[in-house]
Amino acid sequence: MSWEDTLKVFDDITQACNGFERKGKKMIYTSSNGYMFTLLNKAGEIGIRLPKETANKFKAKYDADD
Repeated sequence: MSWEDTLKVFDDITQACNGFERKGKKMIYTSSNGYMFTLLNKAGEIGIRLPKETANKFKAKYDADD
């Protein structure tokens, strides 16, 4: 998938979520109350920051590392 295709996916997700707005021109992200919680990096990877408790449950369930 190209970076442009991934950007389209990111934008579709952002638009589907009420109250989210894509920000940034070179570093694409969303934020709330000054805290960035999603981003699209130069490699076309989408990152999502979860609350600590939710992240811990996800890591345990999927045997994932930081």
